Amino acid sequence: MKRLLDLCLAVPTAAVLALRLLMLVIAVKVSSSGPVLYWYDREGRDNRIFRMPRLRRLRTGTPAVATHRVLSAYGHDNRDTPDHESHDR
Repeated sequence: MKRLLDLCLAVPTAAVLALRLLMLVIAVKVSSSGPVLYWYDREGRDNRIFRMPRLRRLRTGTPAVATHRVLSAYGHDNRDTPDHESHDR
């Protein structure tokens, strides 16, 4: 009985998630050029490095350095950020 319930819940859930993933893949491919998946290195158990695929969410050809660092390096960063002071509680 439990096996039947597990299957009745797992199969529709997997179908919905697969459809959503397919829609994301199509949206990434249509909206920009470049690969849909990219591989990046992760550190696993016992500090072993393994590669893991991810959906590309950003445009290709973006700067390797974060934009705010590029702006501040050239003196063009005019964003006003508040100073955080520690408060006694």
